[in-house]
Amino acid sequence: MGLRDKTQKKFLEFFEKMVDIYGSNEFEIAFSEIQRGTGSANTTLKRALDTLKEEGMIEVSPGRNSRYAKFTYLLAPAKPALNQSQPPADLPAAKAGAPVTMAEPTPQGEGLQESESIQTLSLDVKELTYLVENLRRRMRTQEMTIALFQDRLAELEDKLHKR
Repeated sequence: MGLRDKTQKKFLEFFEKMVDIYGSNEFEIAFSEIQRGTGSANTTLKRALDTLKEEGMIEVSPGRNSRYAKFTYLLAPAKPALNQSQPPADLPAAKAGAPVTMAEPTPQGEGLQESESIQTLSLDVKELTYLVENLRRRMRTQEMTIALFQDRLAELEDKLHKR
């Protein structure tokens, strides 16, 4: 049984967002995280992952335990290599539109190391941003659960005092 276009689009958008965070590398993520990100039920999740795997859009391998899996998104766009004459788009000066002055030319090896370290730093910042947002979401869920427990406790206390 195939997926609806809307469901498949949700899953593809989710995996594209993960590729933005982790790069084109393999990444490990919990199934519950995919459910939260796509708003899908457990059976829909399993069916969607099977369908995407059959269509060759993702590769799935076992993760650290039964709640995690390692994914490789196969439709990831190839990112162009950075030229020495163009500043990386991740630099604040390039984003702000400020004039960018190039330093004296460095030996080829040093320039590559700098661009790799900038890409690594950018990837780390994206991953940390994603993790912080995930923690905020989990904290909001826990706060709502605590509020429900407090309401229920208040109801029970009211019943006890009325007797």
